[in-house]
Amino acid sequence: MEYDNKYYDNKWVEVIKQLPKGGLYRFDLRKHSYQIIANYIGKDKKVFDYACGLGIIGKYLHNTDLYGCDFSSVAVEFASQFGKFEVSNEVFGSDYNFVIASYFLEHTKEPVKWINDALKKSDNVICSIPNDFRQQGEHIDMQWNSWESFNDLFKEFKIKRLDVLNDKNLYPNDIPQAFKHPIVEFTR
Repeated sequence: MEYDNKYYDNKWVEVIKQLPKGGLYRFDLRKHSYQIIANYIGKDKKVFDYACGLGIIGKYLHNTDLYGCDFSSVAVEFASQFGKFEVSNEVFGSDYNFVIASYFLEHTKEPVKWINDALKKSDNVICSIPNDFRQQGEHIDMQWNSWESFNDLFKEFKIKRLDVLNDKNLYPNDIPQAFKHPIVEFTR
């Protein structure tokens, strides 16, 4: 299956129909990962949301100058209520405090190159990734299948887990494991 703009436009039309939960996307459960990221970023920052989807993280980033992009014009139109978004596959502009990419890195065939490119726009890149490293479905191109291979793939970067603090998972206990996504920060 080819994942082109038309595919993503159709996907987001269906997700919007199912808001506020968003069907399989379950924004009511993903809100915890968005809140972890927002708490880490803080206020009064300039943030770029790459492959923003519907830009839902913008609901949690308070007093933030939010920019972003997505391949889907449907997603960008919806996300524009939270910031300045464009249909694009590049991080436009510069001098961001953070570049974030929620649920994107597992879809790209060149994740190391993408992180390197994003680090040209910001010193901090935050990515939430699936907690299931199976390479199937939309994740067929995922370049890792274990934490060991993840760390080996991204060995040129400093990696910090944001969803874990002092060996304690920051997700509430009542959140299903499927929605306790690892959140990592890449720096040089």
